[in-house]
Amino acid sequence: MDKMTQQEKEFGQIPIPSELEGKGLNAPTLESAHQTSEGVISTPENSQQNGQDKYAQHLHSYIREYIAAADRKASFVFTVGAALLVYLYEKNIAVSWLVSPFSWTLSEIIAFVSMAGLSVSCVLAVFVVLPRLSGSKRGFIFWESIVEFNSPTEFSEAAQKLSDTEVTRELLLHSYELSNICKKKYYILNWALRIGGVGAIATIIYLLKG
Repeated sequence: MDKMTQQEKEFGQIPIPSELEGKGLNAPTLESAHQTSEGVISTPENSQQNGQDKYAQHLHSYIREYIAAADRKASFVFTVGAALLVYLYEKNIAVSWLVSPFSWTLSEIIAFVSMAGLSVSCVLAVFVVLPRLSGSKRGFIFWESIVEFNSPTEFSEAAQKLSDTEVTRELLLHSYELSNICKKKYYILNWALRIGGVGAIATIIYLLKG
């Protein structure tokens, strides 16, 4: 292979092997070497936009997974709490403390704590699962915001006009709203677990004592 000529150095061309010279082949340039498979030149601006898009999508999925995990944990707390309450009710434990609190014995106090703790825990678990929706009434991510458009055509035309930057912005805004929901869910879930734990421990103590 011959060395690069002065002209090739100036124009940034890749040298052509001597056996291929004169066969009408265009020498690839350094500019074409930076083009992607779609024929679009990769620039720092495009790379930055792609990074922002990936971040927005990852963040949105990440928060949704945490919300789904909170709902699953709340469902588990409710199931266990309800099962223990049914068991205590069938054992007529509720009747033991349905008297004047001034006449309660230690066993009746423990029975009350167990059933009250489990009941409050179940109620809190329900509030974890209940949605807390806020933010703008019209949008492109949440289904209730989408139906605020007057017609499917209006929504479709508005969505098609969104640029890549605007789509990323919509994802990030919705991620912020989901983060607030996630924070409230885990706050209530922590209290449901704590109070339910107290009720479960009291239940075990009552059964062992009885």
